[in-house]
Amino acid sequence: PDMVIGRKTMDNGTITWEPGEAEIICRHGGMLVLSEPAAFSADTFFAFQSALETNGYLSIMDHPDPTSRMLQINPRTNIVLTSNVRGYGDDVDKYAATNVMDASTLNRIESMQYIGPMSIDDEVKALSRYIPSIPKPIGKKMVQLGNLIRSAWNKGEIEASWSMRNLVAWGKVAVYTGNTAQGFKDTFHSRLLEDQMTTYRDWE
Repeated sequence: PDMVIGRKTMDNGTITWEPGEAEIICRHGGMLVLSEPAAFSADTFFAFQSALETNGYLSIMDHPDPTSRMLQINPRTNIVLTSNVRGYGDDVDKYAATNVMDASTLNRIESMQYIGPMSIDDEVKALSRYIPSIPKPIGKKMVQLGNLIRSAWNKGEIEASWSMRNLVAWGKVAVYTGNTAQGFKDTFHSRLLEDQMTTYRDWE
C-alpha cells in the first residue's frame, strides 16, 4: 500500500504524506494499470473499491489530513485490471499462484475483454526484435511449436505453460549453442514430466 496508495513520512519532525502512484494518477488523470489485483493486500484493494465506480473516489484512510482521505477520481483517469483468470478465479487449477477475485470487485468492473496470444506473424516480429539473428523461417516454426504447447496446456495435457518469455529464452540459448533443438530442450522440454513428454513426441 505504501507504493500504490501512499504513506506517512517525517519531514523535520512533522508528519507529512508521500503520495503513491495510484494517488498521483487518480488526482491528475492518466492510465492506472493494476496487474494481478487479487494478490493485493486487503487494505490496498479496499482503497480501490469505490475508485472502480463511475464518479468514484480513492480511499486514502492513512492520510494525516482527514479532509484528504476521500480523493475524488479525476474524470480523465482510467483504471485497468489485468489478470490471468476471469470471474472468481482459477476454476481449472492452472494458475497455482492466482487468488480468487471477490464479488464486490467484480461487480464494479464496467467491462471485461479477453486478450489471447498474438498472431503468428506478430509473435515472429516480436521475437526478431529480441533476437535479430534468428532467421524468420526458423522463428515462425518456433512460434508454431509454442502454439501447440499452448493448446496442449489448455487441454490439460501439459502442466508447463508457454509464453513469449519461453520463446525468447529458447531463442537466446539457440543462438548461444548454435542448435535450435538443443535450445528448446534446455529451456522448456527438460522441465516436462515423463508422461507429458509423450504429448511432445506425438508432435515429432
